Amino acid sequence: MTGTGDVRECARGAHCSGARDGQGVYGPRAFCDQDAALIRRALDDTPTLYAELRELLGDKTSGAESGRRAPSTDPGMPINAGVEAALAALSGTILAWEERLRPVLGLPPAPAPSWSREPARVAEACRLMSHRLTALLSLPLDAMVVAGGGTDHRGGADAGLDILEAYRAGDRLARPHRAEVAVPVPCPRECGGLWLLRRDGSEHARCPRCGAFVPADEYRAIIQAAADAA
Repeated sequence: MTGTGDVRECARGAHCSGARDGQGVYGPRAFCDQDAALIRRALDDTPTLYAELRELLGDKTSGAESGRRAPSTDPGMPINAGVEAALAALSGTILAWEERLRPVLGLPPAPAPSWSREPARVAEACRLMSHRLTALLSLPLDAMVVAGGGTDHRGGADAGLDILEAYRAGDRLARPHRAEVAVPVPCPRECGGLWLLRRDGSEHARCPRCGAFVPADEYRAIIQAAADAA
């Protein structure tokens, strides 16, 4: 991420929803308004996505000790390592960033949840971070434990990117049945892409060439303009 003084490039860089010529929108915050809204939507949907991932594991959540995955009640159902990893990444990301946010808001640490309590804790953490999104995305750099057991200095821009990455990885596994439809309209970010992809049931779209997210209102305007010009 680059910038001068109080103006910086959106942390999503070339994947920013408003990217032009391979660069994200410049502004006073870590993310442009469209991408901040995208992060909020991911937080709002994460509790549902988390529940869907647990269902894929055949989990009934009863009687599990803290930190241990409850086994499936169906002995014929194999453990899906990919789903289990995505679930752990999703809950770990949400709870780790909530832990960073709570002291900034003057809140005490939240207790480590048992497996049976984890769905409720993930939902609570998502509600808090969605409600206080500006504070979350403005977190200063501080040391955090990262994958592999090391530490890295991470802040609000990392929070938004981590949440989007974990959410999208889980979404791809939990909702593969929602096909993407190719819509023959050019990418509004002028990357040269000749169509957009819209997932069945969604109102927004994305460009398969540059990865740009096209919010629902902008997508509807593009489709209307194309219909008017036809």
